[in-house]
Amino acid sequence: MSVRRWIAAGLLFVAGVAALVLGLERRRGPLPARPADFEALDPLVRERLEEELAAVRERRGSPAAWRRLAAFEEANGLFGEAERAYEQSLVLGPGDAQALHRLACVQERLGDLERAAQTMARATEAEPYYPASWWWLAWWRLDLGALEAAEAALAHARALAPEAPAVRLAAVRLALARRTPAEAVALLDAELLAGPSAAYAHHLLAQALRQQGDLDGAERAAARADGRKPVFADRWSAEVQTLETGYAALRLRAGRDLLARRFAEAEEKLRAILAHDPADARSWNMLAACRLELGDAAGAVEHAERVLALDPASREGAINLGRALLRSTPRDPARLAQALDRARALVAARPEDAGAWRVRASLAEALGRADEALAALDAAAALEPEATDLRLQAAFVELKASRFEAALERLQALQAAHPELDEAWFGAALTLLQAGRLEEAGAALEALAARKDVDAARVAKLREALAAAQAAPVEAAPPER
Repeated sequence: MSVRRWIAAGLLFVAGVAALVLGLERRRGPLPARPADFEALDPLVRERLEEELAAVRERRGSPAAWRRLAAFEEANGLFGEAERAYEQSLVLGPGDAQALHRLACVQERLGDLERAAQTMARATEAEPYYPASWWWLAWWRLDLGALEAAEAALAHARALAPEAPAVRLAAVRLALARRTPAEAVALLDAELLAGPSAAYAHHLLAQALRQQGDLDGAERAAARADGRKPVFADRWSAEVQTLETGYAALRLRAGRDLLARRFAEAEEKLRAILAHDPADARSWNMLAACRLELGDAAGAVEHAERVLALDPASREGAINLGRALLRSTPRDPARLAQALDRARALVAARPEDAGAWRVRASLAEALGRADEALAALDAAAALEPEATDLRLQAAFVELKASRFEAALERLQALQAAHPELDEAWFGAALTLLQAGRLEEAGAALEALAARKDVDAARVAKLREALAAAQAAPVEAAPPER
């Protein structure tokens, strides 16, 4: 054998040995185990979990593989399994800041807050420039009553992300913990009280006002509050969320598609769920909402009726059925009356349900029951005082019933409170026209036409109607007897 062949054979031997060693290294360490309740898991979760477990079995010496398995388990609520997988990833790759951060979050979900704070402190040491680690460390130290340590963590978070809601709300919490309510109120600016974490911000505002002795103000804030801690977005959390699967997660994503008006995508997910579980009333109800938004009233009626067959007490099913029937052509008075009875039952059970009052009002209006419609609209408006559409609808119900003075009174009140609302100006001009007060209708129409960006086509139609009314012959007065 030539020297060249000996060299080639030697290289192949070394490569083979290296591959064998690498393969053994990858398979070094403990094997991942299925959860004890594996068979009870959602079928989609089981299928994906098997894939993740198989990947770790092939590369169980890889910290990245263990971290990926842990993230999948965390995303799907398997927190005990996720904790063990994150810990194994850290045995193989100590100092992994992302694994430490996520392990701390899992420990917090498992109720071990003290250990979670300790782990998150290690995450900040491993990666001192990731703001979410600092803000959660500040929040948890506040929960533990360690105010000095919380303030130190908050200072780091402020330096990295001063405008993040998590950081700003942590500062409010610190002020409350130090019994400085004036500072807390000052920190709760309009942006926090109207942003994504508004319910929690009002919860903190209620606490601050109570500390100041303003019990009435605290009660008003508490009416808009929710004491559950908000979820704050950060890159590492978002990566975990992408691994969420199962039918519950699919339904959640379908709901997000529905809110974003991605109806085809929402329907695809919902039909996948229903193929697995045809008795899932929530998915049928969301499918009804999709059909309603796409203009398929008949499909929406069919799906909403299926919801009520599965769950006769379903609020959402009753509301969607009422909305679908209102959009159906032709309308069926008997079915509308049945839907109205359901809406009455909803508000009797939950008088604070503005959505049920809205549907009751529209159903009563469609059936010509003006007094019931107005009472329902006024009840809904009391629950949603800023909802101008309810007050407009009430004015037009009055107008349809030829109650011109009452309609005009409602519309003029809307004009005074919301001068930017073109619909109130249109309604006032139309009401004066239908009431036969033509001179006043003309003046209202000119005021309407002078408004910026007004719908010129609608103004032109009102002008035509006014001209026709002015040209109509005036009936002679009956002779006196």
